[in-house]
Amino acid sequence: MAKRINENIRLESLDLSHADAIFRTIDTFREEMREWLPFVDFTKEVNDSIEFIHSASESGDLTFVVFYNDSFAGLVGIKDIDEANKKAEIGYWISPEFQNRGIATLVTKNLVNYCFRELNLNRVQLRIGTKNIPSNRVAEKLSFQLEGIQRDGELLVSGFHDLNVFSLLKREYNH
Repeated sequence: MAKRINENIRLESLDLSHADAIFRTIDTFREEMREWLPFVDFTKEVNDSIEFIHSASESGDLTFVVFYNDSFAGLVGIKDIDEANKKAEIGYWISPEFQNRGIATLVTKNLVNYCFRELNLNRVQLRIGTKNIPSNRVAEKLSFQLEGIQRDGELLVSGFHDLNVFSLLKREYNH
């Protein structure tokens, strides 16, 4: 799947052709990214990105590559799709060189729309580090409701961190 979000941003379905760009970005911005992303320290060579792509395709998750002006800018995906209970979680990361341009908000909004319209889900969830202010702003801009805090919900390089759990229900969604 390839989808244009606007004149600058497009999504492509994740495949092996993206492994080098994913690894180069993680390797280039390792220090900045490891603060909030637990996989950074486990991504030591391009083969680790290849393994991630294989794992993502086998899991049933829907993962997309984000391009900004045809440059690799990050990943966004729908994971833990629970068809029986009509819910899923969205996760994303944007390369530090492309942050603060509204990209995360736009691609997340696009996937929320896909979840509600195409997958016919009722609930979409985000889990974000309580101290990750930019990502928390994405949830707020998209009218997600803070449900609570998952204590020690993620192990990062600096130790366990609490996660804000946000949700948006189909009936609350203003497309």
